[in-house]
Amino acid sequence: MENDYANQEKWQSYAKNNDRATFMLLFEKDFPNMAADRYEQNDQFFRKLFDDPDMMKQVMETVGSVLYERLKKKYIFDPKSGVIEEATPETYVEDTYLTKK
Repeated sequence: MENDYANQEKWQSYAKNNDRATFMLLFEKDFPNMAADRYEQNDQFFRKLFDDPDMMKQVMETVGSVLYERLKKKYIFDPKSGVIEEATPETYVEDTYLTKK
């Protein structure tokens, strides 16, 4: 789901042009629709997601935060390989982010 968002120009723009709070408001409004669209791909997971509001909130916060950082930052650091590279929407982002100094 993260990649679905990261590859959309509107989400790239939302991340670049808004603070985290505004981005998260937009994301939280859209997330149930994206989850519903993906329901058929993994119905068991999404049944639990929609039946458990705490799980929905946790997944939403996690994916939204990672997505925001991924789209906002210009450089990423891969802690496994130690490689610093320019971020793109297709780039998988690990837990650590760096900005260009």
